[in-house]
Amino acid sequence: MESRSLGIGTTNPLSNLTPLTNDDFGTRQFLCPSAVPESRLFFVVVAGIFAVQYAARTLRQMVRQVLGALAWMRGMAD
Repeated sequence: MESRSLGIGTTNPLSNLTPLTNDDFGTRQFLCPSAVPESRLFFVVVAGIFAVQYAARTLRQMVRQVLGALAWMRGMAD
């Protein structure tokens, strides 16, 4: 899998029409012959959904407290 030679190997056979090569900044360890799925992506998305729900709930509670305090202050002024 070297960029200056044929690069023929078990993960890069001669029948491969687009052989793996090194780029200017990468190294051999980052070359993958196929896509690598992200197994933790599902958990990150679920955690993000819970975080947004928690933030929205907290914001609603804060708004209710502020509106209640304003209503109480208005009642004191009358």
